[in-house]
Amino acid sequence: IIMLSSVNTNSLAINEGSLTSINSVQMMFALLQMELAKDHKDHAKSLIDNVKSNQDISKKHAEVIAQLNGLDKDVLAKFKFPNKVEELNAKLADSQTVIENYKEVIAKAKDGNQPSVGFGIYGKLYALNDDAYSKFRGIVKSAGKDNFADFMRGDDNKHFMYELEGGLKEIERYQHYCQVMRDALSIGLPGSFMDGAMDDKTLQRMVSSLQGLQEEYGTRNQTLMVQIQDMLGQYNANLQGANSAVQQSNNVLQSLAKGG
Repeated sequence: IIMLSSVNTNSLAINEGSLTSINSVQMMFALLQMELAKDHKDHAKSLIDNVKSNQDISKKHAEVIAQLNGLDKDVLAKFKFPNKVEELNAKLADSQTVIENYKEVIAKAKDGNQPSVGFGIYGKLYALNDDAYSKFRGIVKSAGKDNFADFMRGDDNKHFMYELEGGLKEIERYQHYCQVMRDALSIGLPGSFMDGAMDDKTLQRMVSSLQGLQEEYGTRNQTLMVQIQDMLGQYNANLQGANSAVQQSNNVLQSLAKGG
């Protein structure tokens, strides 16, 4: 626009050299239209990227909602969870340490390579390493012991094989529940949900909260799609304007070539 306004309008009069001046103005207009078209195209691309991002987030909401609905409500009611993502990540890391040691002890015990720490009515007794046992005790203390019957049996670090296998399932289940809660917090679920009893009503409210957030992303995408259509409409208009100016410029050049 500035380029066009700076042109001396007197030069547009039909006199000697006017065809060249008109041609120059038309080319300037075409270049301006092409630049505007690029801006609108880039803006549309940015909006499309936002739509894709929102779709990914919405898909994650759906996945977490499905995972929440798949949790055992009776088991969930006995668990307690931290209300912050970083604290849940720490619990996930601790549980992974325990799981790896459990699997190692069980595998070695079945191969006859794990030293026993005693004998009982159900056979040999085995122990976790000190680090894994300490971490598991910490998990039980913070999460509640009702879901760790096999690990807590005897309340010591001496476990029969069936207790080892049961304890492994208990810690893997806890890890899964922590992962679901961590993912729920990561996508916007308020941490306050973790502060009270994790009963059926709380679970339903958690699901409803995430569904509300998911709907918000759907609404955002509807707005973005309208904006994208507008940007593409302006892009097409700019291209048409540029093509028209170029065509007019070509007509001028043809007139010049013919001496018209």
